[in-house]
Amino acid sequence: MRKKKQVLSLNFDVDFLLLGIICSHKDYRLCYEINHCLGIDLKREADLDIIGKNQQKSEFALFGHQVDEEKNLYVFSNKNGISFLIPEQHQVDYFMMLKGAGYRKDHAEEVRTKLKASKIIMGVYHIDPLTLKSKEHLIF
Repeated sequence: MRKKKQVLSLNFDVDFLLLGIICSHKDYRLCYEINHCLGIDLKREADLDIIGKNQQKSEFALFGHQVDEEKNLYVFSNKNGISFLIPEQHQVDYFMMLKGAGYRKDHAEEVRTKLKASKIIMGVYHIDPLTLKSKEHLIF
């Protein structure tokens, strides 16, 4: 007797805005620049640990800043030397997540404008997380 296949369906609730950053500098240098541009204080946090399809663990640098009780800002790398956090965005070096219900698209646009003025950041653009195949990697 054959068993019916059960499929688990997950609804991805997005409570954050996502920016892709193109920058060839090391993560600590980028965060220093972001701190200067935005007047914030990003601090190193525990790495993001992702288990890939082949059960190999990958770690990605993570920096965070708590804006207030409801809003946080995170910067994390997309590359760790051997793999990508979000492979479909392989041209992106880092991501910035504006997390919390208090953020609106105009906040992300203001941040994007300030970061584009930096001499070490080559590009900043909005990314719709719902269009990403690897969006489950953004849950932390």
